[in-house]
Amino acid sequence: MAVLAGWITSEQVPLETIEQVLTSMGNALERAGGTPARSAQPGAGILSFSDTAYATRQNDDPPLLDWTPERRTLVYRRPVSGQHPLYYIEDWPAQGNLLFASEIKALLAVGIPRRLRPAGLAALLRYGFLPAPWTLFEDINIVPAGSHLRWQHTRLIISPPVAPSSEVTTPTRPDQIRDQLQEIVSGLIPPHPQPIVGYTGGDTDSTLALALAAYASENTSQQPLTLTSFDYKQSRDIKRRAYLRDLSQHWQSQLLEVGGVDQPEFWHATLYATETPCLDTRLLAWHQLLHTSALETGARVAFCGLGGSSHLETAAQPPMSDPLSAYAQTQQEALAYDLFSYFTSDLREAIHGTEPWELTTHARRLARLAEQLPHSEQRQTYLDRHLRLPDGLVAPITKLAQQEHIALHSPYLHPHLLSSLSPMPARDILAGVLPDGASPLLTNEQASLTLPCASLWQVEHSELLQSLLSVEALRATGLFDAQAVQQLLRQPPPPHISTSGRHPLVAIVTLQLWCQLYGVSWS
Repeated sequence: MAVLAGWITSEQVPLETIEQVLTSMGNALERAGGTPARSAQPGAGILSFSDTAYATRQNDDPPLLDWTPERRTLVYRRPVSGQHPLYYIEDWPAQGNLLFASEIKALLAVGIPRRLRPAGLAALLRYGFLPAPWTLFEDINIVPAGSHLRWQHTRLIISPPVAPSSEVTTPTRPDQIRDQLQEIVSGLIPPHPQPIVGYTGGDTDSTLALALAAYASENTSQQPLTLTSFDYKQSRDIKRRAYLRDLSQHWQSQLLEVGGVDQPEFWHATLYATETPCLDTRLLAWHQLLHTSALETGARVAFCGLGGSSHLETAAQPPMSDPLSAYAQTQQEALAYDLFSYFTSDLREAIHGTEPWELTTHARRLARLAEQLPHSEQRQTYLDRHLRLPDGLVAPITKLAQQEHIALHSPYLHPHLLSSLSPMPARDILAGVLPDGASPLLTNEQASLTLPCASLWQVEHSELLQSLLSVEALRATGLFDAQAVQQLLRQPPPPHISTSGRHPLVAIVTLQLWCQLYGVSWS
């Protein structure tokens, strides 16, 4: 991932002040690692970090950032995959200024206001993630996936995403698609031998990605791939463990089985990296998987099946005049709980009084572009690739990987593949690269990472939970009705709910922790 920050202003700001701002932002970003480089002049400064772990054998991507000082022009291109997020604030501290950074904490380090965006909470609950260009900070936005940020002579323009096409030419035969994927994976292999891990739960997408990575590693004299799986309590699922062991033997790989821990203290590192609260335990599980594999293997490069589900055939959708409404409905059904009733009355009133995300320029653009597609399944796929994939999956997971100094690769995030809306016959492709008789063990839904959340009810055993869920702590942030939360704590859910990791208490705990980490409150 690119790590950078900068400040461009129309004012005659002294070079010393520019340097001070770059230093403050750089201190917030240095945990990501890499070698820093900076360019500063009166009125403008840019800081970047480069890391050899992100080097690949082939890189045809266009440059992310263009800066032309003599024209006072900056252009930033965020890939449609959602990698390389860039956050920005315009017209602060005065008109004609632009501050930007790869992480929100770098912007906060220079004193940007920490005001909560109430409508952002509503969007988070409606979609299960916060769609671009919003963040939960009122004054901070993110460049949408597939869009360009252009700043020229104090004017900021965010380009619309690329229009969809149902006629993009792509291979159709499984062997042709496999060859294309193999070429992509081979280009992502690092140029020098080093430890590489591969994450899989036995599902189609990750197994195919790892099979191709294992083949590419062998052909480029890399060290054998370390196959890594995540399974809470290292499961009772004997069939899955046997399947993964068979794969590791076939690829001559080591097998690392990460068990996972249901402890609330792990949320701190998760939210520090992702900079956003969570509605379930998926990102907590990803943090534990990445952290453990980095410690156990020393690997700086990893392969996974991230984004693969966006290439599979989607279920038919009921006809709706508004594609965004249909998309939001599918996301809400996946969440399966209501958090709104736990907010304070003041916050609920503020949410009702703000314009929803659906009225933003970016949302209206996406809706119009999706409407151009002839089939409801294509419209949903297009929206999913511009909303959930970049901002609900790729950005937070790659930020978790970056915290562990891991370059996380997936062939399904290649721009050429994302430009096609045709479903990929992944199982047919996989049949040609697996051992005879082997097939994917799980569907992608079954293999999704989760952790239980039963520990969140054990407040008396956790100083962290006490600091988040006490009546005083709840009143300090001003988000939640203290009486409603205390009542929730007295009613532990049935085991199948806590095991799923989806419960209002997950959102309450992570929102409270997010407020404490980033100094945010509602009053």
